[in-house]
Amino acid sequence: MMTGAPLAPPWVTDRVEVIVAAIISEILTNSHQHAPRENPAESYGMPLPDASIERLSLTLEPVLDLRAAASLKEALQQGLGRKTPLLIDATAVTRMSTACVQVLTAFVLETQKTGISLSLKNSSAAFDTAFANLGLAATLNGIKTPELT
Repeated sequence: MMTGAPLAPPWVTDRVEVIVAAIISEILTNSHQHAPRENPAESYGMPLPDASIERLSLTLEPVLDLRAAASLKEALQQGLGRKTPLLIDATAVTRMSTACVQVLTAFVLETQKTGISLSLKNSSAAFDTAFANLGLAATLNGIKTPELT
């Protein structure tokens, strides 16, 4: 988590939030041209549903570039559809595109709207910086948790 003065003046971050909100809305309402994977959740390490699981875990890939955005969105939507508490581990993330930040931001907002519990177990500096550079670091504040065992 970054501390100190914001990276941009408030009028810039307000404008960025409006733009990001429009893009997130576009992502959520339009289907993409990419062929869907059979089970994108499996490629992100999300376990299959099991009555004994208290929460679903998702370990993010190291490179979350534009190509990863569609499959990340699909995996998150599958997790959301299970209505089970979700745990994201972003420790391995070394590079993250704006598109993936937008997908995750939309996902955080959706879990808040639906009341599904979401926790961010760990996050790398690259993950935190990607959100901070877009003025969206506050999005993570409500979901960051201390080390879970």
